Amino acid sequence: MGERGGQVDPRDGGTTSGRVGGCGHRAPPSRRGACTLWQIAFVICGTVCIIALRYMAFLSLPSFSVHLAGYDGIGPAAEAVTSPAFNLTLHLRNTCGDRADVTILYSGVVLGWATTEPRDCAGRRWDKAVEAAARGEGVGLSERLRDRLLSEWSNGTAELDVDVKVFGGKRDGIDRGGDIPTKVILCKVILDEQQNKPPSSCTWSELRPIL
Repeated sequence: MGERGGQVDPRDGGTTSGRVGGCGHRAPPSRRGACTLWQIAFVICGTVCIIALRYMAFLSLPSFSVHLAGYDGIGPAAEAVTSPAFNLTLHLRNTCGDRADVTILYSGVVLGWATTEPRDCAGRRWDKAVEAAARGEGVGLSERLRDRLLSEWSNGTAELDVDVKVFGGKRDGIDRGGDIPTKVILCKVILDEQQNKPPSSCTWSELRPIL
């Protein structure tokens, strides 16, 4: 009898004549194959879009690196570490700073400090190389720490900590200038005689006021 009122006549064995649409299990094999390809392509495109969006978000995050351009008063040729001096370049990307306080340490001992004031936030300069000349007038290392430094120097592992506090700029529409830092940056640099190493990447934390 065939199909009546849009229903399948059980006397026809539960089947209908004519073309079956869609991608169900009753679709022809060629149609099911095409549907599978479309589904795979959709998943791949969605995954690529998600990865691209996350990568773009990563590129927009602030990043910091530091380069030790030169030093004086410290090293294997110096008889004692007294009043050392360090020339640093701090690279800021996707962020700004009106002031930066730089501290250089070896094994927890402060060897030099400096304050630099690039004043970049008002001009919205988000990529900047900030020069800092850190000095440690009258400071030095004990004999034990100096011996340790010389041993590490000979092995190429003499390492300094560079701590930076960044001040200024606006966050959430509020001016964060003054004496409250907005970011704390922690870096490490290797001491060697050539000083031809590339800038070292830094870790950083954003400080938020307690309201």
